[in-house]
Amino acid sequence: MKIDYRKLKPYRDYQRARMLGSRLLVLRILFIAGFLLYGSIFWYLQIVKGPEYSLLAEENRLHRRIEQPVRGIIRDWMGEILVTNRPAFSVFIDRERADDPREQVSRLADFLEEDAASLEEQYEKRRKQPRFVPLRLMPDVALATASRIEAHRPELPAIDVDVEAKRYYPFGAAAAHVIGYIAEASEAEIHSRDELLPGDQVGRVGVEMSFDSQLRGAHGRVLEEVNARGRPLRVVRRDQPAREGQTLRVTLDARMQAVLHEAFDGRAGAAVFLDPRTGALRALYSGPSYDPNLFAGRLSPDTWKALSEDPLRPLQNRALAGTYSPGSTFKVIMAVAALQEGFLKPGEKIFCGGTAVFYGQKRHCHRRWGHGKIGLAEALERSCNIFFYTLGQRMGIETIEKWSRRFGLGSTTGVGLGSELAGLVPSNEWKMRTHGEPWYPGETISVAIGQGPLHITPIQMAVEAAVIANGGYRVHPYILDRQSRIRPPEDLGIRPEVLAPIAKAMVSVVHGAGGTARRARVPGYTLAGKTGTAQVVSLDAAENPGDHAIFIGYGPAEAPELAWAVVVEHGGHGGESAAPIVAKVMKSYLERRHELPSDHVVRIANGAGHVALQ
Repeated sequence: MKIDYRKLKPYRDYQRARMLGSRLLVLRILFIAGFLLYGSIFWYLQIVKGPEYSLLAEENRLHRRIEQPVRGIIRDWMGEILVTNRPAFSVFIDRERADDPREQVSRLADFLEEDAASLEEQYEKRRKQPRFVPLRLMPDVALATASRIEAHRPELPAIDVDVEAKRYYPFGAAAAHVIGYIAEASEAEIHSRDELLPGDQVGRVGVEMSFDSQLRGAHGRVLEEVNARGRPLRVVRRDQPAREGQTLRVTLDARMQAVLHEAFDGRAGAAVFLDPRTGALRALYSGPSYDPNLFAGRLSPDTWKALSEDPLRPLQNRALAGTYSPGSTFKVIMAVAALQEGFLKPGEKIFCGGTAVFYGQKRHCHRRWGHGKIGLAEALERSCNIFFYTLGQRMGIETIEKWSRRFGLGSTTGVGLGSELAGLVPSNEWKMRTHGEPWYPGETISVAIGQGPLHITPIQMAVEAAVIANGGYRVHPYILDRQSRIRPPEDLGIRPEVLAPIAKAMVSVVHGAGGTARRARVPGYTLAGKTGTAQVVSLDAAENPGDHAIFIGYGPAEAPELAWAVVVEHGGHGGESAAPIVAKVMKSYLERRHELPSDHVVRIANGAGHVALQ
């Protein structure tokens, strides 16, 4: 009998042991292969890709933030604050923490019950900015709004509330046109100026614009540690500390600005007060004005439309960009030119019978029955038109143009506070260029009393008054002490015997019995001035808006500290509406002279009652 050994138990045990060994070998091989595979992966992640993943982890933990500088404060010449900053809450979106930024903006609008379209417009306007720059969606929000967002952070993971320094103008509309305001930089400005980043605020007009680089400061760069939600925990280091803007001390007098604003009482016009010895601006006002604080917060489209479309043009700086016929105030320049050039002899008198014929045209004096034989001093005091018509006929347009330009008319003063107009001084060359015909002698007669195609700005009128006040020097207005571009006063070469009778006559305009500016008087002080009435012609014959009232001058007359020009649009005669404004401002100034800085004292006063500069 044949035995099958494969059925024997020892053989079967051998086969099972052999199968088990094979399986164990496979398991060992798989285990070793898996170990090698995972070891290779760990080596690749830790050694090869380690620095990259370490950087990513660090970047998730650390966040680089641009730190905004605090804009510099502006003070007046006595140290009073004209412009400062206040804390304000602003709402931002950090797009690096948002998978869908638009969804976050929409959720914020729903959460706050705000107009979604408005927030989305703000986002779209700024979304082209670098992703690392948080986008400002809502500037200057109320504390309640900021608190509500902070209390619901989980629902708004990409929305932040940050405290910013917002511009604050304590004097509001009283100094709006000279100080100016700030607004967000445009894309064009950001691309053209390396120091600007998206969201930066820049000066638009006035001091804020002229000295923007000094006031703005420089950005800082901060490295912060953040949590898993991207919320800041602590500052790790400051790679570059933010540099605050400079504090500027300007030449303005804050209280004079406030008194001017109150005295104008909403009327249209302009006023400039400056130091006739140096050209330092003490006050510059344009009315009607506006509140620059509107631009520091959330300026609504309706508010902007109301300001920009207002027929009274409150955004226009009339002191620099408003041009007016000077009226009889121009007679001061006529008097200087006539005496200096010999067209009028000292002590000479001219007859005024109320009317006279010049170049075949009958001209009238404002006093119907005339002034009789009258000299220069009385002609200035009583503003006799016939007297100055005669001077105009003698001098001709060439001499009038020459002396107008010497006084600074027809060119900007260079004060550097925004758009300044040069005005217009007519000449034969000008008329040929613009009208294609020569200047006719008869046209000179109107210019001789400050009418016709002669247009000057209030700041030019103030410079005119300063020339008489300081003894014949043309000053160049400025607003920042120690300003590198300050130009020293320019000697016009006017003889003292020319200025003396004019200065005396300007005192009589205010204090004489027949003076036209008696309402400018300040008890206990002597002022000097000249009134004017600029005719306004309406296109609508049925409408008569009224003439502009003008008053220029200086004071105190014996040692002038201020020269001025005040224009009240449609105010009638200069002595009626412009002179009382000067009285209020000068009274306020003179009553507190003991508080003024020591360098305001007059250095040299000559016998004619005006200052001779060193």
